[in-house]
Amino acid sequence: MPQPRQQTSTPRRVGVREFRGNLTSFLKQVEDGQRFVLTSHHKVVAEIGPPSSDVVIRKPGALRGKIKVADDFDSLPEDVLRSVEDGTEAAARYDALLWWLNDDEEFRNLREALSAT
Repeated sequence: MPQPRQQTSTPRRVGVREFRGNLTSFLKQVEDGQRFVLTSHHKVVAEIGPPSSDVVIRKPGALRGKIKVADDFDSLPEDVLRSVEDGTEAAARYDALLWWLNDDEEFRNLREALSAT
């Protein structure tokens, strides 16, 4: 794998459509050190360029056996798990957040203090 290059070029503005239509050409330019600012309807939506020299590529499975689940770990309630499986992930995230917050003593104390005012 080639070594990451230092980012030295000034980014060039490119529309998302143009970038998508000429992806191979743009990626070759990125390999040569060029950086791009991608725009959609005149708004910057992304930056693309060679990785900085401090980028570390993670190796899958590198932490296998090093992470332990705490004995007091609580799994998500069945209704939250079911909503994830049914494809209503946004609702599941909201439910999970509420479930987690309701189980948090500091949050309960804050909620009680706010409702008392």
